[in-house]
Amino acid sequence: EEESVNTTYTLQLDWQSENNSKLHYPLSVYVFDKANNCVLRENIASAYTPFSFSLPEGRYTVSVFSALSNNDFTFPLEVIPDSYIRLKNGNCCTLPLQMGQARVGLTQSTLVSLTLSYMVSALHFSFNLVPEEAKSVQVTVSPVSSSVSFVGNYRNDAEACVVSCHKEGHVWKSDAVYVFPYQDAQTHLSVMVRMPDKDEVYSYTYGASLKPGYPYHFTGNYQEGVSLDGD
Repeated sequence: EEESVNTTYTLQLDWQSENNSKLHYPLSVYVFDKANNCVLRENIASAYTPFSFSLPEGRYTVSVFSALSNNDFTFPLEVIPDSYIRLKNGNCCTLPLQMGQARVGLTQSTLVSLTLSYMVSALHFSFNLVPEEAKSVQVTVSPVSSSVSFVGNYRNDAEACVVSCHKEGHVWKSDAVYVFPYQDAQTHLSVMVRMPDKDEVYSYTYGASLKPGYPYHFTGNYQEGVSLDGD
């Protein structure tokens, strides 16, 4: 048999998450060549699935995502490093997206060890002393990013995310909601309390941009208008 012109080598992946945070399987793997073509798209079913593949000698970018599900995201038609994966439901997701990436010069069989870290900020809201007759409480958070690229760049398109709260006992609270940060801008929070006869809206500015990997707990109370303490 003739030897093929392109020598192929094995690229083996090893992965972990930053601070041992929980990974959501299957993981999604994308490999791009130096001409920005996606040469491989695979899933890793579990933590115990060994992962390796053969590729021709060359330079590659490997991106691995956790919690990149069809429920939360829409995918671009063209999968290139700079195309964007967009949040499907109101600019937020229900599972926290994590990502790791590596640039590899493949000149012999190579083991790549990746660390996945959070691409999202976690938001939690709770409001006390809301009048009994309130029908709903919603928080609008802006600016946030709608999308992230396959190499981890945020779109920075200043979108908004609306978070609904539900009543537990006397407290209105939200489930954890995950958003893509918008870089270098203060964060605006607008709280709408729907009363039987009118909507009341309170606006606040949190004096920093959201950072990925941080949980933000905003608690407020209704007396004298909603006041917020975020940590």
